[in-house]
Amino acid sequence: MPRPQKPFFTRRRNDSKTFLFLINPASGLPRKVCLDWQRRSFQDFPDALTRYRNPKNKSAADAGVIALIRYLNQGLEANNARRVPPENNV
Repeated sequence: MPRPQKPFFTRRRNDSKTFLFLINPASGLPRKVCLDWQRRSFQDFPDALTRYRNPKNKSAADAGVIALIRYLNQGLEANNARRVPPENNV
């Protein structure tokens, strides 16, 4: 039985006291969005998530990644709602 994949991984970088995170498609985000966020850091978070930009420990980093996933999912849902074509009344 395959092990379920975690939606994200966080770890402390070896060269500094900052954290590295990786979002997986198991989080519900499209693969392209996960790849876009692969080379970014906590300092690149949107303005709505400023309180998560400087995590001091692993649990704070995990909370920040969860908040980012929710934020990105809400943005995708809003974009998809705008793309729904109007019904054709024939």
